Amino acid sequence: MAILITTDGEVVDNYDASDLGKKQNAVGGYIEYVRTRLGMTFIVNEEGMLLGLKPNMLASNLAEMLLLGNVLIVSQEEIEEEDKEC
Repeated sequence: MAILITTDGEVVDNYDASDLGKKQNAVGGYIEYVRTRLGMTFIVNEEGMLLGLKPNMLASNLAEMLLLGNVLIVSQEEIEEEDKEC
């Protein structure tokens, strides 16, 4: 299960991001994986800048880079499991 962080600072543990539709719904559009140098993986809206999404300060602090809109944090195991299903 993923962690959803909204631009308002709400944190939802165990967010069900088990398929593409649920991931897109969480971030409000096409998804993009952002991997940090610390090994964390975030899922963001691919068009966040074009859509003028608000900065997500909590997620940005965790990622040590600016992230826009709602953000999912997923584990490497979740990504590998998703790859197996494809």
